[in-house]
Amino acid sequence: MILPTDHDSQEASSLDLGAALLDEPRAVSGCWKRARRNPSFGAFARFVLALDRLFLLEAIDLEAGLIRRRAA
Repeated sequence: MILPTDHDSQEASSLDLGAALLDEPRAVSGCWKRARRNPSFGAFARFVLALDRLFLLEAIDLEAGLIRRRAA
């Protein structure tokens, strides 16, 4: 799910899940290790989808092998 609905919580939306991972710059493997602890993430494919959406929205950048939030 991309956005929360009447039947699903905001915490389960892929945008919220992706944003929760990036409190500090991390490698993709570090983000995935952290994401696996959250049962809302489910499979690796959902994790990648969340990162893809954040990148397309220009909310994250990849610099020197680290994913980081883009400055506002």
